Amino acid sequence: MAEAGRRCPYPSHKWDGNELVEWEIWGSFVGETAPIGGTPNGIKSEENMCLVCHQPQQQGDVYKYMNIFDRISRIGVVANDDENTIHQKQFLVYEGILMSAGGLMWGTIVVFLNRKMQSAIPYGYIVLTFFNLFYFAKSKNFPFVRDFQTTISLLLPFAFQCVLGGFTASGGVMLWAMLAVAASLSYQNVKSSLLWLVLYLILTIITGIFDSVFIDWIKPNTPLSISVMLYMVNIVVISSIIFALLIFYVLRNNTFIQLKKTQEQLVKAEKMAAFGIASRRMAHEILNPINFINNFSDISQGLIADLLTHNTEEEKKETAEVLVANLIKINQHGKRAEAIVKQLQEHTNKGTAQDFFEAGE
Repeated sequence: MAEAGRRCPYPSHKWDGNELVEWEIWGSFVGETAPIGGTPNGIKSEENMCLVCHQPQQQGDVYKYMNIFDRISRIGVVANDDENTIHQKQFLVYEGILMSAGGLMWGTIVVFLNRKMQSAIPYGYIVLTFFNLFYFAKSKNFPFVRDFQTTISLLLPFAFQCVLGGFTASGGVMLWAMLAVAASLSYQNVKSSLLWLVLYLILTIITGIFDSVFIDWIKPNTPLSISVMLYMVNIVVISSIIFALLIFYVLRNNTFIQLKKTQEQLVKAEKMAAFGIASRRMAHEILNPINFINNFSDISQGLIADLLTHNTEEEKKETAEVLVANLIKINQHGKRAEAIVKQLQEHTNKGTAQDFFEAGE
């Protein structure tokens, strides 16, 4: 039996092999409860699978680090955020952390190349990102944090390239700004992302036109082999970060799709259960008068047989009176069944069929 509190590789997915659990994805409660010992598609808890994404449980240091990273990524999440908004906020945090790692790398490189003044830009990016995310955790002001992070992620790589002496001397470090444009697609609308792309292209053209000016100003003495190495580092690291962000996006999107399918299955199951309850109540309401009709009909058949065998007028009269009374009751219960069906039709047309069944309880 699985131990309580263990989780799958996605730390935000709650796991408990012994108790009922609520499914928590990206800090947002879905509000559905999984059955003891299994999941909606029948996977047993003994198989040590996550109740949400059905991934194997994971323990140890890897789980601890993933849990910490997951908590950091949700610093700006509030209780009423939907899954899509949570996804966007997490993506923004991941972008800031990964580009800060790039800033740390580049700051160290330029210090190693004895350009300590220029290292102020990548290290400054780290500081600005830290305070921006700290403000995000306190204020939850997503629009401001989003625009500020995108702005510094776009502008500072171009500024850094200029003070390093242009494209060749910096190894095309302005390519880091493309991360801001690509990432903005996940947490902004297409129109806003196009504006960032236009600004990126304009800055690229301007820095390309004035590249010789920056070379004459800085007079870099970077050997060709170092420039090639810097190009290689930029391409490898930027490509890896883009791939990591894409993995995050695809995994979250697949989990969201699976969640929606599960919710649809639960809604369908609830509808079928409600239909079954309604059918039973409707059958009870209609069968009650029909049973009276059948009973009085059976009795009336016997009375007709008796009427045909009676010899005296008095016996025939008494039997006929009972028969008439039965026919009246049959008519009454028939009208009652008709009234029930008409009431149900009216409630159905008005969308208040549930009130009809609740009133009959």
